[in-house]
Amino acid sequence: MSFLMSFWITWVNLGFTHSFIHDWLTAFLLAWPAAFVTTFLLMKPVEVLTSKILTKEF
Repeated sequence: MSFLMSFWITWVNLGFTHSFIHDWLTAFLLAWPAAFVTTFLLMKPVEVLTSKILTKEF
């Protein structure tokens, strides 16, 4: 996901320049650790919330 999002944001902000690939990969390398930590920290709370929503009887 961070790979695609860094591509999109780099393209929106800079367009396809001669240094696009370098700029995109730099953005990805900066975004990936943040995405990993966020996923790791939110994995269990999201799982619990999803379980509550899916098992709730209407």
